[in-house]
Amino acid sequence: MKILLASDAYFPMINGVVISTKILKEALESRGHDVRVLTVGEKSKYLEDQKTYYLASRSTEYFYPEARVAFMSDHQLRNAIMAWGPDLVHSQSEFSIFLQAKKLSRLLGIPWVHTYHTAYENYTHYSRIFKGLIDRHLPGLLNYYLKDVDLIITPSQKTRASLEGFKINKRIEVLATGIDLSPFAKKISPEKRQALRASYGLGKEDLVLLFLGRLGEEKNLEEALSYFSRLEDPRIKFLIVGMGPLYKSLCQEAKALGLGADRLIFAGKIPHTATPSYYQMADLFLSASVSETQGLTYIEALASGLPVLARKDPCQEGVLENNLNGYRYESFEDFKAFIGTYQKDLDFRDRLSKTAYSRAQAGFSSQEFAAQMEAYYLEVLSQKGSQARKRGLAPLINKVSPFIKRA
Repeated sequence: MKILLASDAYFPMINGVVISTKILKEALESRGHDVRVLTVGEKSKYLEDQKTYYLASRSTEYFYPEARVAFMSDHQLRNAIMAWGPDLVHSQSEFSIFLQAKKLSRLLGIPWVHTYHTAYENYTHYSRIFKGLIDRHLPGLLNYYLKDVDLIITPSQKTRASLEGFKINKRIEVLATGIDLSPFAKKISPEKRQALRASYGLGKEDLVLLFLGRLGEEKNLEEALSYFSRLEDPRIKFLIVGMGPLYKSLCQEAKALGLGADRLIFAGKIPHTATPSYYQMADLFLSASVSETQGLTYIEALASGLPVLARKDPCQEGVLENNLNGYRYESFEDFKAFIGTYQKDLDFRDRLSKTAYSRAQAGFSSQEFAAQMEAYYLEVLSQKGSQARKRGLAPLINKVSPFIKRA
């Protein structure tokens, strides 16, 4: 198949939508499909080596950091995409590129699949204007936007429930984003692990809690700092990896809580390729976020053998199980009790680590994700009738039919 992935969020931006799109692209390519990406950039262009179309756009960071919006289409770029002739378009965001996906689907007569990644009600703090728009008009806007989509994919039951609460009258399927597990499965040596810990002043006897991600208000890091500050054992350390708009206020909050650099370390931004080493150098992944639609960092941590301690949230259902591969806390008392047990009981810690690794490796592979997505693609193509027959895709439908899951 020729598949066009369309997203307003793509490299060099880094967030969950970007990573999910990259994972899907690479996994589909490994299955023999011709996959290209349509996204936004400073100028309209096509990069052959990246198989990526960039549509000229302007910065809209007022609404969201690093965001860009294309205010008009480029006929030359659109004609180049049409000449390539995708069999299907799969959009990953609900902004200007979403509208381009709609236009291409209509002009080419091809199916249109959309993944709804973002629970916008959790991001209204980025703009007062954006907040007002969402609070008043989100259900109506989504119904209007999604009315022509052939299939909606959500990464979790939580996100599906959110859409159903908005009375979206379209077929919705749940498919968790898989990840390339190989970088996380590759173990670093004990010497490298200890050297990385030592570079941040972390000793062998320290219990290292790790947060890795964007420092945004939606991550609820203030709660994580507050709870951490109430732990009395100085051997428990908290390493925060990443950058974002909340960095300065978090530093101020840490100072107000009396947390010194001997216990709380801000590591800043690291290369994406280094993340497996950071997961493996820590003892427990900590997240207080309730804004995740799936939580790819949870899966990355688990695939690295790092148990997860997280504020209880519906997105974790099927991912985290208490005292098996982590713990879902609901109060400070829960938080403190679990960490106390985890710190003292080394057998318990080892058991959770092994379960975290084995379950993640078995259930969240990018190939399983791509196979299921391929099945959905072929199903909507078959429903279009002539498209499947014209492009000779019908024989593939029977091949992947076991992967097709219905609501």
